[in-house]
Amino acid sequence: MDRRGRGAARPTRKAWIPWVLTALLAAVAFWLARGQYEREMRDPWTRDGQVTADLLLVTSPVDGVLEQVAVRSGSGAEEGALLFAVRPLHGEDGATVLEKRDADRERKEGRRGAGPERGLVAVRAPSRGWVIESTLQRGGMVKAGEPLFAFAVADSFRVTGFFRETHLRAIREGARARVTLMAWPDRPLDAVVESVGRGIAVSDGALDSRLLPQVTPTFDWVRLARRFPVRVRLVSVPQDMELRVGLTASVQVLEE
Repeated sequence: MDRRGRGAARPTRKAWIPWVLTALLAAVAFWLARGQYEREMRDPWTRDGQVTADLLLVTSPVDGVLEQVAVRSGSGAEEGALLFAVRPLHGEDGATVLEKRDADRERKEGRRGAGPERGLVAVRAPSRGWVIESTLQRGGMVKAGEPLFAFAVADSFRVTGFFRETHLRAIREGARARVTLMAWPDRPLDAVVESVGRGIAVSDGALDSRLLPQVTPTFDWVRLARRFPVRVRLVSVPQDMELRVGLTASVQVLEE
């Protein structure tokens, strides 16, 4: 009896193996997590990025009827290229002035080519770029100053990454960055930080109709870090990589 009791109470070497393996795995996980945290603080990284560009709202200078439509959704246009032409509703006085202005500009720039017929007001591309979305049809009515479509300026494409506020102290203007587009995950692009956002919209503190600050009566114990926009400029883009507004991107700011 005594021999059996002593044998049952004695711990075996196999009984310690699960505990040792668990401790080792916990130590490795802690080491990996700490390394990842230090890398993120040293080289901030976010998957919340988008390709953006300067968008110009194209309008008609006069009320009238569309007589010519030279572009469609996704069309590219060089600076000065005809986008559409409008026949004014209220006589040709305004059209004559605009025609003379276009003719003078073409003569100064040495540009030749077919334009709209006499009596029509031509609207031309303000710079090289692309039409984002257009539903213009010949014969449609347009109003002066009413936006008809957005025009993306070709040389203005950039990437905006939204970084947590805890990462902003490691981001400086002029710092090197690396951008990876979801459409081309195996082709990272070099970039440079252009600017770091100085503010975002907040709900607390806004004034009501009586000019009193509105404050939420509750407070969340779990506080999520806010994200601020960081704009980066792409150093170079391969010719076969076509950028589009809204493409998803990952942005990493590299240590100096």
